[in-house]
Amino acid sequence: QMESGKLDEAVASLKKVLADKPDSVDAYRMLQRIYWQKSDLPSHLDALAKLLALEIKSNDHEAAMQTAQDYRNSGGEKLPAALWLDFCRQLENQPDVSHAADEYVALANAYPADRQGLLAQMAAGRLYLKRLNRAADALKLYEAASASPAPHGDWQPTIEKGIADAKKALSSQTIPVGPG
Repeated sequence: QMESGKLDEAVASLKKVLADKPDSVDAYRMLQRIYWQKSDLPSHLDALAKLLALEIKSNDHEAAMQTAQDYRNSGGEKLPAALWLDFCRQLENQPDVSHAADEYVALANAYPADRQGLLAQMAAGRLYLKRLNRAADALKLYEAASASPAPHGDWQPTIEKGIADAKKALSSQTIPVGPG
């Protein structure tokens, strides 16, 4: 355990590195560890969020998953909305899209009145409908998006089509019952 003065020096020197190289993943990794040692939670979470953004940008999926988990384990209840949306989009490129759908739903629940929350509801609805064969869940999400306080604007036709497609998928899933 370094004493406080050494930690402050380390922070200052890492901030100099980041001034020259703002995309330094290693510097943010070290910085978030030092903030954790200093028990400076807000700065620790901020450094983790910046690290996650860089990992997403460089398509380092494994590191991004770990950093998002570290963020939550450190008490970060919700990622910044735009960053969270980028993280969800990266998860969609994985073979199992159910994790992406879960993250989209969590984002929508965390930011119900924001544009990112609305986009997350629509994206989760699309994944449930097109890739996870969960039309009932898709319908709930598209209906929630339709009722969302977030401004819909250009998205309303997409939402209405999602609702119609989910209803169509649901009706084709029901088994016809013969007479008596």
